[in-house]
Amino acid sequence: MKRATLLTGFFLFCALPLRAESVDISTPVVAVSTPAVEVSTPVVATDVSTNTFTAQTSTEPAVIEKVSIDDSGNQLIVLIHTSQPVQCFLFERQDPPSLFVQFLSTPVFASGTPIQVVGIDPLSEVRYGFSSFHDATSGARDPKQKFQIDYIELKLTRPVFHSVQQQGWVVAVRLDRTTTKVEIPELDFRFDEAKYEGASNLPPDPRINDFVSVAQANSRLLSVSREEVTLAKSRVWEAQRALWPALTARASKTDGKEVNPFPNDAVEGFETTTYKREEYGLQATQPIWQSGRLFNAYKQAKINRAMATENVRKQAQDLTFEVKKAYFTLMKNQTTRRVRSELVAQGESLKELAKKKQDLQLASKAEVLNVNAQADQASYQLVGDEQDISLARLVLISLTNQSDPLPDPVPGALSFGRLSFNVESIINWAQEHRPDVRIARMNAELTRLYWKAQQADNGVKLDASGFYGKAGAAFAGDDFQLDNAWNFGFKLSKAFWGNTARANYTKEKTAPDLGQSFVTDSQQRSVELGIMDSVAGISNAKQAELQYQKAKAELVEASRKAEYEVRESYYNLEKSARQLEAVRQDLTFKQKDLEITREKVKLGLSELSQLMAAEVAHTQALVSEQDALAAYNISLAAMDRVAGAEVVRE
Repeated sequence: MKRATLLTGFFLFCALPLRAESVDISTPVVAVSTPAVEVSTPVVATDVSTNTFTAQTSTEPAVIEKVSIDDSGNQLIVLIHTSQPVQCFLFERQDPPSLFVQFLSTPVFASGTPIQVVGIDPLSEVRYGFSSFHDATSGARDPKQKFQIDYIELKLTRPVFHSVQQQGWVVAVRLDRTTTKVEIPELDFRFDEAKYEGASNLPPDPRINDFVSVAQANSRLLSVSREEVTLAKSRVWEAQRALWPALTARASKTDGKEVNPFPNDAVEGFETTTYKREEYGLQATQPIWQSGRLFNAYKQAKINRAMATENVRKQAQDLTFEVKKAYFTLMKNQTTRRVRSELVAQGESLKELAKKKQDLQLASKAEVLNVNAQADQASYQLVGDEQDISLARLVLISLTNQSDPLPDPVPGALSFGRLSFNVESIINWAQEHRPDVRIARMNAELTRLYWKAQQADNGVKLDASGFYGKAGAAFAGDDFQLDNAWNFGFKLSKAFWGNTARANYTKEKTAPDLGQSFVTDSQQRSVELGIMDSVAGISNAKQAELQYQKAKAELVEASRKAEYEVRESYYNLEKSARQLEAVRQDLTFKQKDLEITREKVKLGLSELSQLMAAEVAHTQALVSEQDALAAYNISLAAMDRVAGAEVVRE
């Protein structure tokens, strides 16, 4: 996909009044001495959307008095001060990101270096687009001399949203620092429709463990991770196979004829004859000594299989935590909606009762308005509770990924059981059994073996090879007979100082060839020296060593992270438990206060607005209790996740 250049443009004229606040900012002028560079006007071949204004501008040359930068927090304002109103046009280039202030009919002059470094996010440089290279170099040598420019380029570090306005003789370009433009790629692919054949579904009366089981059964990512474990097992077999002899069955047949190499008139009576050659046998190669390279590769494959298994455990634990968190959140929202619905129903009855008392002149208008306001506020909160339930259900539906609809409402309720455990024991367990710690530990061992394998690649290597079979060759008309043919040999190599020394020994016995009636028995010895052909092995070994050191540091970091997260979860758990105890004490008080207020209303000692306030306070205490219960149960689920196992028991 080709990157398209998006251009937005504005015509600016000072003679036309614009709806903008005056820019009155005193800031230092950006002026940094830089070497002379060639600046040319960019050619942009794209559509430009413009806003045209009619204004009268002077044809006399204008001068850029200064370009100042104002850092106003969320915005970075570039102020271009001119000696008179100018007509200009702003457009944007996205790659690399820049804004161009292009001057039109009025000649504009400026002095100073072509490039002025700013270094304030998102503006990196301010560049003057001089009309010629000579003017640019002259401006760099003599900062006081003025030369004509065609544009001013604002070079950005990232694409940002911007706006431009002109007030008087100042052009202000505002750069929004809080947002970044992101290019949306064109998708040239389509996703297949989800298929749920054989997918797991919830039972009629599901509990939290049922949600976890269904989510794990229907998770696509977890399914892929399980397939990766199967693939890792086959990789182990492949690495083990490399330790065994490699056997190759070989069969070849050649049919040919003799060809007269001389002109026919030069050699008379040359007779062309045909021949055939055949060979059948078994070839074998066996690594005898590889300085541990192949055996280390085998152990690496076994560690990769164990890491794939631990990755499945980690994804399953993460998914379990997310499902439990979504389930507890939905339970909280459902209970909140129930108690809020009861409050709304009670509020409607109190509103009706207050209206009747007002009709009988037993209640003031202010009293009725007070009751109505509190009841209406409860109705608004109920609408928010409905939206919270919808969002929580969407999260749970996404996690379970089942074909059947989710029950409405989902059965269940939040529970509480005060737990006490030894956090130090859980830390020790997490540092030993947590999946990411185990993965980091195995990764350290994996990189160590890889380092040894790279060192072994520069060590002594001895290989053996051989062939045994039948071979024969004969001309047409001669007897064709297959005889025994065999060979075996050894190859020894050793890398040193970037070079490689090789020695070969071969002994073979061949069947009679064309025109022969005897077998051939031969021995061959050779020595080779590769000049600077193993330099890469030295750097590969050093890189492997650095990877091993990095893996050890990551292991220490993973162990520290496990301790931190366990302690954090423990503190959150204790905080939630204490908060729940305080909320329940407050709930008991609010319940008593509500009962007393109801009796006072019956005796005529309290107003209906006071009863409505007590109802609201009691409902809010019930909602706070659900919040605390949800936080406590989520903290319990988080403790299991950070420990790497379900270590918390009631």
